[in-house]
Formats: sequence, structure tokens, C-alpha cells
Amino acid sequence: MNSIFFILLIYFGSLLLFEFAKEKLNLNKISSIVPEEFLGFYDKEKYEKAQTYLKDKTRLHLLKYGFLVSGLLWMIYCQGFNSLDLWSRQFNLNNILTGLIFIGLLLLLLQLINLLFSAINTFVIEEKYGFNKTTLKIFISNKLIGLFIISLFGGGFFIVMMLIFDTYKELFGGYAWVVAWLIRVALEILLFFIVPVFILPLFNKFLPLEEGELKNTIESFAKKQNFHLQGLFTMNGSKRSTKANAFFTGFGKSRRIVLFDTLINNFTTDELVVILAHEIGHYKKKHITQQLILSIFVSGIGFFIFSRLLNNETIFLAFNMEHISIYASFILVLVLLFPLLNLLSIVTNSLSRKNEYEADQYAIENTGSGEAMISSLKNLSVSSLANLSPHPLKVLVDYTHPPVLQRINAIRKMN
Repeated sequence: MNSIFFILLIYFGSLLLFEFAKEKLNLNKISSIVPEEFLGFYDKEKYEKAQTYLKDKTRLHLLKYGFLVSGLLWMIYCQGFNSLDLWSRQFNLNNILTGLIFIGLLLLLLQLINLLFSAINTFVIEEKYGFNKTTLKIFISNKLIGLFIISLFGGGFFIVMMLIFDTYKELFGGYAWVVAWLIRVALEILLFFIVPVFILPLFNKFLPLEEGELKNTIESFAKKQNFHLQGLFTMNGSKRSTKANAFFTGFGKSRRIVLFDTLINNFTTDELVVILAHEIGHYKKKHITQQLILSIFVSGIGFFIFSRLLNNETIFLAFNMEHISIYASFILVLVLLFPLLNLLSIVTNSLSRKNEYEADQYAIENTGSGEAMISSLKNLSVSSLANLSPHPLKVLVDYTHPPVLQRINAIRKMN
């Protein structure tokens, strides 16, 4: 064991210990007493079911996290990355094709691991608690479609990066990372337009909301808010899960609001309107644009750091690699930086939670339905067996939405 590997062992081992500590603290917050706010929504039996659901989900998460970290360290120590690189080089292809083989094999391995844990989550845990409606056929077809999309966009982006940092590196010089960053930004903006229209329909069926009281009420509200509905759709989420949700996506003509059919079937018109108002609030408060700008800024930092670590001999030595290459640098630097870049999620998640409060406030001010918002949050929480009292550290690191009890308290103060 060389000294560099020992440093990596401490680095990734510390991340693993932190993850276990965070989840342990979260589980220790479990209480058998139903919060007063949820009396009448949760009975004792169902609340205990929510606690066991949290425990099962946490165990699976930690098992996966531990497996990935242990597998990574094993790959480094046993020269797994080097073996894959040597195997990819045996065909004597150019750097781009060799890199596609190398990265493709690693991503395929990662996808297989994700597939295993996703199947356990879907067909064991979600099935156990009555959420799963996904058939094996739907599960497999969705994974294959997802793999195709990742390969298409990921492979194309990799080729462009290789052209910038390898084939034409003399042309771009020290500004290669800026060019790569701008292309990444263009791709991210493009995806905002094409995902709602072309990609999401590959996984679910989207239908315009049927004529009736709900549609008329929603359209009337949107008109009062001077919000032009480019598209108001229902999504057949019930073919996968009993959980309910709604979301806002897209820009311009691809902009649409989507309500799960499980949401429409189980919530009142007042609750659905205030949920819709919350989503419109994100648009009116420019939260989507704000998040896009933040994402662009973070990716810029990432590309700059990557440019400074490209082809770093120490990194290749740490991963027991014989040959230095641009394509392997993409993976090795990403592995090292991913946990550090995830620390930025503390900032982004904090901003996201702030935005949720603002969207709640917008919805209440423009509907006057604070109680409808509270009842919808309660129903959503109970229907998904949500954790009502997460540990503050768990919230700080992982939560994009405030805990439901905090949201309800904030809404009561708004009224």
C-alpha cells in the first residue's frame, strides 16, 4: 500500500463515515409519538409504518453507498482502472475511440450496480409498503431508454471534450476549459427545451388536462396571475407508484406544468389550485432562472479545477495507472472532485429550501388558501410516508425542500 493510496483511503473512508453518522443521527430522531399537527392524518399504526419505511430506505442507501466506496477503493488498490485502460488500448484505436471504450465500460459497470439497487428499492421496499406499481417490463424498458439517452448525450459530450482538450488543444490553449464550459452551458440550456417535449414522454404519457371544473378553475387563476399556460398536463405516474407529485419544467414554448394522475385523483380542487400556484410561484420568483445561473457558475468552477488537474501524474499514480491520458483524466478527476463538489450542494440546497418558502408565500398570497396548502402538504407527506422530523444535519446536506412541519409553521405565520 503506497502512501498516496493511504491518503485516498482516509479521504473516501472519511466520506463513508460521515454518511453513516449523518444517517444514524437521522434515524435517532425517530419518535413513536405522532406530531400534534398530524393527529387525524396519521394513526399510530401508519406512523410506525412510516418509521420502518425510513429505516428500510436508509439501510438500502447506506448499503449502496458503502458498496460504491468499497468498490472504488478495491478498483484503485487492485489496479482495476489500469486493467480496463490496458484492455481498451489493445485495439490500437485513436484516443477518442479508446476513451469511449474505457469510459463506456466504467459507466456500464456503474449502471449495473445502480440497476441492482434500483430493482431492490422498487420491487422489495416500495412493493413492501404498497407504493410500487411498476411492472418488470416497464422497469427494464425505462432503464434501457435511460441508458440510450445517457450514451447519446454523454458520448457526444465526451467526443466534444476530447476534441477541445486533446485533438485541438494547441488551438484553444489555456482557454480550453472556458470553451468546454460554454458548450456545457449551451447543452444545459438546450435540455431545458427538449427534455419536456422529447425525453420525458419516452417514460410517461402526458395528456392535456381534461375539460371540467378543475381545468376551468386553474385557467382562471393563471389568467389572474398573468401567467400564460403553455401546457397543463396530467402524467400517468400511477403506472409506477401510488405517490403523488407535481412539477414545473421547461422554458418558452416547452414550458409546462404537470400534475400526476395520483394527485388529481386524491386531492380537492382547492388543494390542486394552491399546489399549482406554488409551481407558478417558482416561475414568478425566477427560481428556475436562478438555479440555472447557479448551476452554470458551479460547473464553471468544476471545469476550471479540472483544467488544472488534467494529466496530473500524481493522480494517475494514486489510481495505479500506467498510462496518462486525457480520457482517463475525465474519470479520475471527477472521482476525486465529486465529493467536494457535492459540498456545494449544501449551498444549492439551502437556496432551494428558501425558494420553497417563497413559492409557498406566493401561493398563499394569491389564493388566500393557507389551509388548503397545509392540508395538501399533510396529504402528500402521509401518502408518501415522509419523515416528519429529520435531523438538522440531514436537512442541511440532503434536503431540497424544508421539512414539512417547518413549512406548515411558516405558512401559519403567513396567514
